[in-house]
Amino acid sequence: MNIKAKEMAETIGGMAISVGMLLLGFLIPAILIIGVARFSAWVMPWLSYVMWGVWTINFFLFLPLVLIKKTRQLSALVIWFSSYIYGATLWLWALLLTYTLFGMFWVIVGLFIAGIGVVPIAIIGTLVHAEWILFIELLILLSLTYGSRVFGMYVLEKNN
Repeated sequence: MNIKAKEMAETIGGMAISVGMLLLGFLIPAILIIGVARFSAWVMPWLSYVMWGVWTINFFLFLPLVLIKKTRQLSALVIWFSSYIYGATLWLWALLLTYTLFGMFWVIVGLFIAGIGVVPIAIIGTLVHAEWILFIELLILLSLTYGSRVFGMYVLEKNN
């Protein structure tokens, strides 16, 4: 084998390894995203029950306790913390809706938009597909998430 053929073989081999690594670099995140979608489908019913249970406890117990000065700080903290449960439910539901309505490509696009892009894409998806109940659910979850976060922080700041 002459030197040029050997160099060409090494170059082709290096390129093949590079292409293989590049493909593997795309394959691993795709497998993880598909896993997240399947995990979301499995955990969503449970998380939904937990989220509505937390909402019920907040609404009937901790929201009235905000009016009492001695329990105000703890109640506001619980309401603020609950926003993360609402947010997790919103994010997983939006991921599932984006995957169902638009497919894996838009899930990946949504995840590249600071990880939370699946929420606006899911909202757009429900509008495009005229899924009004799902659209309203997303808006309610969005309102719960940010409303409880802002309200909890507001009460905590006013209490100090």
